[in-house]
Amino acid sequence: MELVREAVDGAPQTARGLAGWLLLSYLISLLSGGATWLALIPGRTIPPHLYVWNLVTAPWIEHSLVGAIVDATAMLVMGGVAEKLWGRTEFIRFVVIIPSLANVVTFFFVVFAYAVVGNESMLFALLGGFTAGTGALAVVLKQILPERPIPIFASFLPPSSSGPAFRARHLPAAFLVFKILDAAFFSHSMLTLVEGAAGVVVAWTYLRFYQKH
Repeated sequence: MELVREAVDGAPQTARGLAGWLLLSYLISLLSGGATWLALIPGRTIPPHLYVWNLVTAPWIEHSLVGAIVDATAMLVMGGVAEKLWGRTEFIRFVVIIPSLANVVTFFFVVFAYAVVGNESMLFALLGGFTAGTGALAVVLKQILPERPIPIFASFLPPSSSGPAFRARHLPAAFLVFKILDAAFFSHSMLTLVEGAAGVVVAWTYLRFYQKH
C-alpha cells in the first residue's frame, strides 16, 4: 500500500488522470456496453461494419477488472516516470500512438491467422485495454532507466550481492512472461499475448529509430 500511495502522490497530473480513466472505463464498459463499440473486435473493423476507430479507442476501454488495475498501476508508476522525463506532450504522443499501432499489428495478425486456420471466433474476439501500452511503458523504463531497482518484486526474489535482483531492464521480459501465463491459465486466449508483444515491439522500434533525443 505504501508503494501505491507513493506512486499516486508522485505521479504527474496527466499520468494520474489517465490511470483514473482506465479504472473508470471498466465500469463504463459494464454499464453501457461500451466495449462493443470501443474495443477492438477485428471482425467489426472490416466491412461491412468498418468500426475503424476501435484501433485508437480500444486501449482506453478496459473489459477486465484485473486488467484495469494492472494497467492503471503501470500508468501511475511507469507512465509517471516517462512523463517526468519527457514532458507532457511527448508522453501523450507516446501513449496514444504506440498502443494504436500495436492494435494495427494485432488486427493484421488476427486477419492473417483467420485466413490460415479459418477460426471465425478469432475475428470476433473482444480485445482491448491498455495491455499494449503497459508493455510499451515497460520498454520505456528499460531504455531510459535500466538499472533502476523495482522494489515491488523484492520479496519474490532472492537477495543479490550486486544489489536488487530485479531492475527496470527486466521489465519487458517479466511483462511477456506474465502475458504468457495469463493467456495460458486465465484469459485462455493467445491474442492477449499478441497484443502485449506488439506493444513491446512497436515501442522498441519507436524509441530506437523514431523518437527525437
